[in-house]
Amino acid sequence: MSLWKALILNDTLCTIYAKLIELPFRYGFSYPRWEKSVQVMLQKRSLPYLSKLRIIELFELDLNAFHKLVLGRAYPKYEKKHSLNHPESYVAVKGMSAHGALNSVQLAMEHSRVTRIPMLIAPKDATGCFDLMRPELVKFIQDSKGIPKNTTKATTMVLSKMKKYVCTEHGTSTQYIQKTSENNIGGIGQGAGNGPQGSTCQTGLLKTIHGKMCPGMNITHPVQTNNIRIY
Repeated sequence: MSLWKALILNDTLCTIYAKLIELPFRYGFSYPRWEKSVQVMLQKRSLPYLSKLRIIELFELDLNAFHKLVLGRAYPKYEKKHSLNHPESYVAVKGMSAHGALNSVQLAMEHSRVTRIPMLIAPKDATGCFDLMRPELVKFIQDSKGIPKNTTKATTMVLSKMKKYVCTEHGTSTQYIQKTSENNIGGIGQGAGNGPQGSTCQTGLLKTIHGKMCPGMNITHPVQTNNIRIY
């Protein structure tokens, strides 16, 4: 903590440290100290039910700060400006919300009611969604949208080398899990600054592919900027 206090009080030190953080993302490498994370579990209910615990992954502060400021904030603005998001994307998109997603579902149900066409609703809670994302796929998508390749290379490299420790009230584990050829674990990490934006990239591409491969029709909400595709 004393390190950060010293940096804040000195503009020169802040500038130097900012350049040090920028180097890996400019030239495509990773600092060894970034390649370690700690996973903790947050209790979501009054009692610690096993199925109601949320895993939060803690990363190095400067790594996660860069991801949040650049990939989590600046890049979504770039996507929105150039209309790179899928029209049904609601995560990490300014101006979109859960209410918009619910409006789309309501619009689809109203279409079914008025036209008297049977419709099946299959609600899906994306359990462990941050662990289901593939960093390699997200990198490919972000590269195609204009993010510098060395930036996505550094991010993917950190995750591929990440040593994941577990922390409980008894302390932090001495052993860790890591991606190997036998254990091809994925995920960006619940709590990662670039997590929501990475999710938008991956799910948006899947929706685009599904829309091109499946026949259907598009419905545009007459008031709101919500689009929904009926298959």
